[in-house]
Amino acid sequence: MRYYYGSAGKGSAVHMAVELLKYQEKLDVGHVPFRGANRAVQSVVAGDTQFITDAVSTVGPMVQAGRLKALAVTTATRSSVLPDVPTMRESGFSRRETSMWNSVMTPRGTPAPVIKKLSLALQSTMKDPDVQQRLAKLGVEPVVDPSPEKAAAFVQSETRRWTEIIRAENIRFD
Repeated sequence: MRYYYGSAGKGSAVHMAVELLKYQEKLDVGHVPFRGANRAVQSVVAGDTQFITDAVSTVGPMVQAGRLKALAVTTATRSSVLPDVPTMRESGFSRRETSMWNSVMTPRGTPAPVIKKLSLALQSTMKDPDVQQRLAKLGVEPVVDPSPEKAAAFVQSETRRWTEIIRAENIRFD
């Protein structure tokens, strides 16, 4: 039997997370892209696809309600929302770690003082206890103090990483 996984669509973070797993573990699983995460999750609940990798903020409530079973989280540490769910590393997948991330970006050529002011405002906001509490309830763990230079280096590193997976798995975004 071949297993199939649902995703929020080609190129989505959840699609690419499974492609990373396929690449690293040499798995033969099929991709079923949906128009949005909700449809992909419902496909697993209904038994039409066998698994999904999705954000804790999306599937956490369904796991807590017993509608889905979480096997592992893909982050380096356990989720505060699902603390009893092991990481992929704890489950025996030593090279398997990925997480969804968001970044604030500006157009090329934005003056350095503007970038610094925006960076400081974002850092201040992310340190606010109310903001941290709201994000924690969703399973979002913000990186609070990255400099614009560190953020740029991270994006470049992630671009290289995912370019390798896309090429190796011959992924086409049509």
